Amino acid sequence: MTGEIKRFNIRLALFYSVAGMCGAWLTGSLVCMLLFLCGHRAIAVGFRMYPYHVIAFYCYIGVIAAVYGVFLFGWFYRHPKNRTTRYAVMPLTACAVITVSCIPCSVLYLIQDMLYGFFPDDPLGRIVNRVDINAFLAGWEIVWYSFPLNLLGLALFLIVTGRLTQLFESGREPLLYRKLTQWNQTHPNRLFLITGTLLFGLALCCHFLFIQYQEINGVAHYRFLPAGWLVFGLVTMTLEAAAFVTALLCWCIHFLNWKLAWGILLAGSLLLAGAGIWNSLPQNRFLATMAPIYSRSMRLVRLQVMDSFCDDVTISGTMRCPDKHIEMLKERGILDSGGNLHEYRRHLTVTRIAENLYSFRDYLPPLRGKSE
Repeated sequence: MTGEIKRFNIRLALFYSVAGMCGAWLTGSLVCMLLFLCGHRAIAVGFRMYPYHVIAFYCYIGVIAAVYGVFLFGWFYRHPKNRTTRYAVMPLTACAVITVSCIPCSVLYLIQDMLYGFFPDDPLGRIVNRVDINAFLAGWEIVWYSFPLNLLGLALFLIVTGRLTQLFESGREPLLYRKLTQWNQTHPNRLFLITGTLLFGLALCCHFLFIQYQEINGVAHYRFLPAGWLVFGLVTMTLEAAAFVTALLCWCIHFLNWKLAWGILLAGSLLLAGAGIWNSLPQNRFLATMAPIYSRSMRLVRLQVMDSFCDDVTISGTMRCPDKHIEMLKERGILDSGGNLHEYRRHLTVTRIAENLYSFRDYLPPLRGKSE
């Protein structure tokens, strides 16, 4: 097999893998939505599974679809050539996809808990510890009792995987694939540059994301807001993202092979986007803000993040905390009598509102002088 033919097959495999991933996500989400509208609970409810987990079914289906897309790419090259053997092995591969999906789905489950007010002391450690036998057991329990969605999913898995395998073996090029190939041949590397610009632009947006949190009558509410600098400098950041992709990743394409360049593009942008979202989660901002005086007895009630354009980011909110803990901090001199903590460049103020209820504000004092 020559290098050109091998490259052609890899591109076709990538195209069918992405098509299968998107089709699985859209089809699964639509089927679940239709079952919900018909009054049938498509997804089984496991232990300590709250309504917001079920409402976000499309997120979990998207995770499974992403794992399925990765599986398809490897399946195209390593699947049994005999048709009977192929369909006999497919149910086992479907079990493998579900098993692997249990790990990222359990992480998503924990992140949703964090967004709705269940804040562990060590979020990253809790996510690492999710990779155990309990994650697999809980995932398989939900899949097993999600009738008839599990049977529909298995049937669609067999039909779609078998059909995509036949199309790949025959070398059939869909219309969209031919158009993209022709466009990429006419304008070399343009597809790569546009994709890279969009992905790194998305990563920048994730870093300039503010998540506001508020607990009302025991129910957590949150909304997503862009930072002021994101709105003000959107064009500038887009150009910066394009320049970064052009300077770095085109260099990778020129001096290295194209597979490594695509790997750097996808891995780099996804890691940057993930880090931005992780830093923007309410519990992580709260833990970072209260780090000098944090205690397990503290409970976040409200969190608001504001961008002042000139004085950095101001973080304020309300928390529940025992009065004796704040008094102990004042006795030890960590907080002054007014509830202020002066650190290098930043200023944290804790003010008592009611019994065991405090407001806090973390900000950067103006450079012209001390804050009042």
